[in-house]
Amino acid sequence: MLHHAVLKVLIEVINLLRKNIKMAITISRIQKLRLLFVAGFILLLILITSKYSKPPQNNYHHNYHIKKIASPELIQIALAISTYDTKPVIKPSFKLRKAFDCDNLTPATKFSQRGSYWTLNNFIIGRKRYNCDESVTYTTHAEFGFLMDNLVPLAQRWAGPVSLSIFVPGTDFEEATKRLIWLRECSPHSDLIKDYVTVHFYFPSKNLPTPLSEDFEKMIFNQIDCNTLAFWNLSSTAKSYRSQHSLTYPINVGRNLAKETSTTKYVLASDIELYPNPGLVNSFLKMISNYEETNGGNKVFVLPIFEIDASLEQQLPEDKKQLVSLLENKLAVPFHYRICPHCHKIPRAEEWVLLGDKEEEDLKVFHVANRTGIHAHWEPIYIGTKDDPGYDERLNWEGLKDKMTQGLVLCLLDYEMHILNNGFLIHSPGIKSKGPSHEQWRKKLISQQFQIIHNIILPELKLLYGEKDGCVV
Repeated sequence: MLHHAVLKVLIEVINLLRKNIKMAITISRIQKLRLLFVAGFILLLILITSKYSKPPQNNYHHNYHIKKIASPELIQIALAISTYDTKPVIKPSFKLRKAFDCDNLTPATKFSQRGSYWTLNNFIIGRKRYNCDESVTYTTHAEFGFLMDNLVPLAQRWAGPVSLSIFVPGTDFEEATKRLIWLRECSPHSDLIKDYVTVHFYFPSKNLPTPLSEDFEKMIFNQIDCNTLAFWNLSSTAKSYRSQHSLTYPINVGRNLAKETSTTKYVLASDIELYPNPGLVNSFLKMISNYEETNGGNKVFVLPIFEIDASLEQQLPEDKKQLVSLLENKLAVPFHYRICPHCHKIPRAEEWVLLGDKEEEDLKVFHVANRTGIHAHWEPIYIGTKDDPGYDERLNWEGLKDKMTQGLVLCLLDYEMHILNNGFLIHSPGIKSKGPSHEQWRKKLISQQFQIIHNIILPELKLLYGEKDGCVV
């Protein structure tokens, strides 16, 4: 390189100076100054050439690190999708003073194994990058059929990092990938999805993703054709590989995967059909910067959940004032009000609603509760940290009570439920009702899961955490 040659010349000049030290009397002052000037000039050249002779740094978001991995088809596809984007990595403009200790993480695309499941972590990485104290990550899970209707409104209202795990056995991998590409490349909200959403895949070791169809594979590795993608009718309720092969949905594998791969300390582990009120991320960060310093112990920050009438699909409440108005007009109800009213009802729920406009705009804790007494079976959804207990991956969605054992652990560890005053979640429009054959199709699976919980998991938890009055599943 150029600066090596310059360095060689400089060394010769220095040697010449050293050689002539003894002759300093015979060398004129002007000659000495000339030699020093030459040496200084050459040193300046070294600094300049060393700065500009480095290989150019790539400022764009490409998953080049995955080339180090053996290149199976899934990794090649992840690389191909990542190279569609030519915009640089974006750092968030909102910066909070560091209010809590945490370690920054760099997302990496890689395979991992979780029991009988394989995971492809960070299959697609969101363009905006966050340090651990710069945001809150919405962690969630889904199958391909939930992507088209829910991912955009979720990202719009959250306006922060989303960590999404998608279950993709067999051909569900292709169906999910088609929808992700359309949302990232063809949707009017493509920048929103690219900025915020990081995607992980998981699948059973006995039901690995099948090879892509020839037409779709050509599109991925050549040029995205939005017209063709639209022709494939991605909004249709195509029957999934999972349902065709009677596979249960491993909901807790997805929950834990999305949570553990997030890059922020605080996470909201929730469902893809639950949309938060806008502005919640920044409001929470401002609140927590002071709250952590004065409130120790194990705690999570609970968000009340509501359902709204199906006619309000384009009119989701933006704040608590609008939500209270919908409740007063019978256009909104507490979550699962007609199915399991006690499952998600927060303590002092009526008071939370009645505060309405009287409540201050700033986010704060409305009430501190525990998962005991009449709320012993409460299933809160909350903002917590990545260090909070995970979900038991032996439980599936079909068997119900998939979060109850985790709730028991929170109780045994003396977690406090800090209910937020102005934060809330809205389920995708439509108020659910319990029909005459409700849950009959899953009766056998419910029975099986009940046996697993009571005969296997609860004895384990008793041994690990002990027992405590009031703490139940």
